[in-house]
Amino acid sequence: LNISPTNGFNMAQSKTIAIAEYMFDDIQDHLHLVHGPPGTGKSRTIAGIVLKLLAKLAESGRKQKILLCAPSNNACDELSRRILDEFTNQDISYKHGTLIRIGCQPPDDYPSPSLNDELALSYPCGDL
Repeated sequence: LNISPTNGFNMAQSKTIAIAEYMFDDIQDHLHLVHGPPGTGKSRTIAGIVLKLLAKLAESGRKQKILLCAPSNNACDELSRRILDEFTNQDISYKHGTLIRIGCQPPDDYPSPSLNDELALSYPCGDL
């Protein structure tokens, strides 16, 4: 997976993705936090990080999970959309995992399961 400025990521986003990839290769577990003002590309950067880490997991055969949290259901939905968009934008097919959304009822425009039945599942909080 080639994530670079030529693939639509700016230099700051590419650097952040590269740092996350480098930290992933460390044997210790890490917590990563991406923050900044609105409109600075946080969601797209996080989607790039997720794609890069998924590619590394697939090539290494490591069995790990990636947990994404956000301060609101809307923010989680936006991250889900951006991740699914990056799969489409970069013409990537990923069959090694599942994207699970946990929270209140998803909005009507939440990515439909027809996008990829294996990728997008949703669980309302009350069902857990």
